[in-house]
Formats: sequence, structure tokens, C-alpha cells
Amino acid sequence: MIGRNLAGRRGIGTARPINTRKLREPPRTRFPAPEAGPEPVYDWVRGQERVTVRVREVVTEIVPIRRVRWQTAADERTCPECAPLHGRTWREDRPGPAPPLHVNCRCRVVPGPTEWQVRRVTAWRTRWITQPTWEWRRAGWQ
Repeated sequence: MIGRNLAGRRGIGTARPINTRKLREPPRTRFPAPEAGPEPVYDWVRGQERVTVRVREVVTEIVPIRRVRWQTAADERTCPECAPLHGRTWREDRPGPAPPLHVNCRCRVVPGPTEWQVRRVTAWRTRWITQPTWEWRRAGWQ
């Protein structure tokens, strides 16, 4: 011990010993001493990266609703079974009458008007986002 520290607690001159060993030795590190020669200098650099993210979102879909129409020959020989069905429409995916309904039936099913239905559906989508990143990059040599 070479000297005493007189800066005490609460302004009272309490003496504390100073460890002189800490003054003589270099600070210890857990890394080995650098070798002779230039060594790289690294710096904390901000970069950007693109990341894909799966997002569940509400999506608007436009769906066609196809319809079919019953068409008769539309003359005086049209039978009483087919006459009430003339011009009637129904959805293509739902069951309806199929011609021929009887012997010598001259009716047929033709494509009808198509409706467009707008509906909202939740779906998983892949989105690209750009986010900042921090990384170590070699800035030069020392």
C-alpha cells in the first residue's frame, strides 16, 4: 500500500486502503493478445432486408354465379309440361329439370345470365416487408 484514499462516506475523512496491484498490472481480458500486423476494424452498420410474412387478411373476391335457362320451341305444339318452364332460370350448381321430360320433347337448357357476387373472405397471403437490421461489417484495416 502506497497511500490512503481520504474521500470517505458522507464527507467524513474515513481512510480506505488503495490496492496498488491494480495500478501496476495491465487490465485482464478474456481475449488473447492481438498478433502483429493489420487487423480488421468492424463497425455496427444499419442495413435493410426483405422478409416474407404470412398475413391473414380480409380479401374481396368476385365470384361468377352461372345460371341456365329453360328454352322451349315456343310454338303451338309445346306440351303442357314444358310450357310453364319456358324462360325459367336456376343456378348451374343446383339441380333442376333436365330435358327431355317426355317422348318427342323439343326443349333444351341454354346458358343464362351470369351474376357477379362480391364476397369478403379471410385468406392467408404472403407479403414482402422491408425491415431495418443491424449487423457487424468490416469497415477497414487498422
